[in-house]
Amino acid sequence: MLHEILALDVWGNEEYGFEINDSISTGIFVDIPEDADDKDALILIREALDHDPSAEGYTDNTQCDQDYCFDHAETGEPAYYTRLIRD
Repeated sequence: MLHEILALDVWGNEEYGFEINDSISTGIFVDIPEDADDKDALILIREALDHDPSAEGYTDNTQCDQDYCFDHAETGEPAYYTRLIRD
């Protein structure tokens, strides 16, 4: 399953909450096998981003409506998400 990684343009702050203003294509695509579990999928996404979002202050967000999401660990501000392009 082919996913596109999108960066997020976000308004707001921790006190009042965040609102996604726009999503911007990173031009990065990752092929996640249909039988991959979430852990394996997140490893593939991190490799595709060419760095480890968790190590760079990002955390996996399992509560998002998208396929896979990453938030800033300190603030909870949305940072990246994936969009399914092709099954």
